[in-house]
Amino acid sequence: MGGIKKRNLWAFAAAYAVCGLLHLLLYGVEYLDGFSDCFCCVLALVWALSVRKRVTQRKLRVLLIGIAYGLLLHFCLQLCRYLLVLHPLWARRWLWYAYYLPANSFPVLLLALALQIYRPADKPLGWGYWAVVALFAVMAVGVLTNDLHFWFKAFPSGVLDDDGREVSGWLYYVLSGCTYATYLLSFCIILRKSRRFGGQGWRWLPLVPLAVGILYFLLYPLDLGHRWFGARVWNITQMETLCLISALECCIQTGLIPANTDYDRLFSLAKLPAVILDHSGQPKYITAAGSYPLPESPDWQKMRHSIPGGSIEWAADAAPLLQLNRDLEEAAQAIETRNAYLSEQTKVRAQRAKLETRNRIYDRIIRAVQPQLKQINTLLDDRDAPFDRRLRAISLRSVFIKRRSNLELLSEEGHLSAAELRLALSETVTYLRLAGVETATHAEGEADYPPDLIIAAYEQLQSVIEACGSSLSKLLVFLRAEPGLLSLRLLLQAEDFTLKEVSGSAGKRGFRQTVSVTKNGSDLLLVFHYQEGGDAS
Repeated sequence: MGGIKKRNLWAFAAAYAVCGLLHLLLYGVEYLDGFSDCFCCVLALVWALSVRKRVTQRKLRVLLIGIAYGLLLHFCLQLCRYLLVLHPLWARRWLWYAYYLPANSFPVLLLALALQIYRPADKPLGWGYWAVVALFAVMAVGVLTNDLHFWFKAFPSGVLDDDGREVSGWLYYVLSGCTYATYLLSFCIILRKSRRFGGQGWRWLPLVPLAVGILYFLLYPLDLGHRWFGARVWNITQMETLCLISALECCIQTGLIPANTDYDRLFSLAKLPAVILDHSGQPKYITAAGSYPLPESPDWQKMRHSIPGGSIEWAADAAPLLQLNRDLEEAAQAIETRNAYLSEQTKVRAQRAKLETRNRIYDRIIRAVQPQLKQINTLLDDRDAPFDRRLRAISLRSVFIKRRSNLELLSEEGHLSAAELRLALSETVTYLRLAGVETATHAEGEADYPPDLIIAAYEQLQSVIEACGSSLSKLLVFLRAEPGLLSLRLLLQAEDFTLKEVSGSAGKRGFRQTVSVTKNGSDLLLVFHYQEGGDAS
């Protein structure tokens, strides 16, 4: 206890002594008049403060403090009734009725306390408890409306006052019986819930003050031992306070009501280096593993927190945390290194896949233009043929290789448009014109087709040109593109063309090819239809 609290306590004692002397000298009443009321009020307040510190479960703490405040309210109402409010008579009577309200709340709060012990925080109270609350509420209304029916107290003398001539009615005995029964039920529930703990013999200790209280309430109407040595013994409010607080405190001390006690002993047994300091910074409690001042070390982190009456300091072992941070840093570096490795590996795989795709395309191109490359080599080696004719033949095959390779590269997109075929045909026809062949081209429509269909049409034109050789003198190319259908019409004049040279594109996938041939003298009309779907024909 601090010095300030001690001075306040001595000041209060001195003031009470002066009040007792004034009672004796000025009013002629006993020296200890009102002492029991004051003592019970202080007891209820001090007990409420101790409960606030000891009981950590919120619902239990609220209920216990509610009981303590109900006792204070009971004392205040009794003080107003018997000392402060003397007139009018109806006010005194209503105050008398009113202080039965907190008295009725005690069994209800005690029952809720018993039900909440070891009860999950999210589990509400059952309907049975609320039925008891409703019963006491109805009886409280009956007490307040006693002037209408006189079921609680009757007044045969005609004076509506508690002057000792009133008679208790049936509601009074029902209320008293329900109060006793609820008290007993509450303590039975507490005893049943705590039967698993040690110290079984002390479990029955709370029943001692409860039995004293019940005995007092039974003897109170007899008014036995009204005064001993000038002091009133059978005072209902003070006895109720002492018995109720004593019974609840016994429940706390014996462990029937969960609470944190023996802080100093528990604190001294702690393995964590810690010390509790007062306001002046002097150590009051030190743990078994602690010392003051606390050790300074890079692996120990000193912490401080303010508490009522001073502060607490403790040293937290930061070595595991520091080691964990180092492990996390190493793991992060390892992950970063692995991510960099995986990123490079992904890049290498992407480049490799790109190169493999490119090589695959180049292989397809080489296979597709292999006949033309061989023909070019043959023409280059043939020194007997005229140079102009060899040049024209080589140019026609070179433009085919160029355009055929371009179509192969574009086929990776999954489809080719008729515009690509039109450009390839136009460039081939241009080289024919430069070689002295009369040519003309015409194209209609626009659509997308499978790559094999476009390539087959272009290879068909090249096959026809190569089949004609140098005898080709005129060539008219008409291209018509419709969704799902591509038509290629060739009107030509050539002396050495044979029909068996035309069918060089069989075997293509994803389309169907039909050919019609019409010959009129030296004029030859070839019509090629390419229909999407089906097999090659």
